[in-house]
Amino acid sequence: MSSKSTVFVVWKACQRRVDAFKSDLQTIPVYLHYDWEERSRVHKAISYVLKSLRMVAILGRVKPDVFYVQAPPTIALYVAFLYSRLAHARYVVDAHNSMIYGSFWCRMPFWRLVLRKALLVLVHNEFVANVALRERIPCAVLMDRPPEVRPETYQCPQSVTDNRPRPWVVVPCSYDADEPLAELRQATAMLPEVTFFMTWYREKLPPAFARNVGPNVVFTGFLPQSQFDALLAHADLILVLTTRDGTQPSGASEALAFGKALVISDLQIIRSLFPAGAVYIDNQASAIAKGIRTGLSQKEQLETEMKLFLTEKMSRWRGQFAELSRVLSGVSQEIG
Repeated sequence: MSSKSTVFVVWKACQRRVDAFKSDLQTIPVYLHYDWEERSRVHKAISYVLKSLRMVAILGRVKPDVFYVQAPPTIALYVAFLYSRLAHARYVVDAHNSMIYGSFWCRMPFWRLVLRKALLVLVHNEFVANVALRERIPCAVLMDRPPEVRPETYQCPQSVTDNRPRPWVVVPCSYDADEPLAELRQATAMLPEVTFFMTWYREKLPPAFARNVGPNVVFTGFLPQSQFDALLAHADLILVLTTRDGTQPSGASEALAFGKALVISDLQIIRSLFPAGAVYIDNQASAIAKGIRTGLSQKEQLETEMKLFLTEKMSRWRGQFAELSRVLSGVSQEIG
């Protein structure tokens, strides 16, 4: 790859995946987000217009030969495609699973075209790569790189935890359609002795879900990175739920980085990506509650497994990144 740094445009407030490998990719993340955009769909639509203009302005100022953009939303890819045609630049897409299959974003007009015209599309695992290849999308696999953190250096975030009784289970969620929220709510009711911390924007909370939870559930809202990391560092367990096949949840990577016991939905790709330190569960309330009890009772063993697996995971990631570097270098020489 070129020794010249370039920009990595992300239409979010932050993205752990990008921050974890920005130095390896020699990119500078540019986060485009407004605090008010989560209030409603109208606010979100307005933000997309503003982000499109800001993205064009940033790219026009930097004038990169190659730049990175994360998707979804598909609209960010429209901007990348149009800019690349006008400025004779190329773009690399870091595609979340929902950009490739099973969501609103991959039903928008021309979604295949803007992905096929990319220099390369980075996907999270082999499952998604196979879907992308069937759509004739040029792709390479790059799993999440566990962030480099030192859990022992974080002080307990008292403003978030408010001296709630332990054990503490952190649920890094986004309140998306693939998260079994009704089952999660029932599971929290079965475990009144456990405190659950659910992170993400309060505005995204389904009203029915918020109204029917018990006092042992804390909605933290969106947390600054330092507070979020501190919460993870002091968690007794991390819970990650999804119903979508092929998902590589970032919450699982965070559990790995922080050496925390993990309870996670039992899907084939998840077992292959996180084969240690985890309790695998069905997305049913009783199974979720049972998995949490098991995870807490085996906490020390699971944490030890996580810490040992982190070394292996990093070795796997470096192998994938080395292959990606070769691919990008070859493509760059062709277009140079």
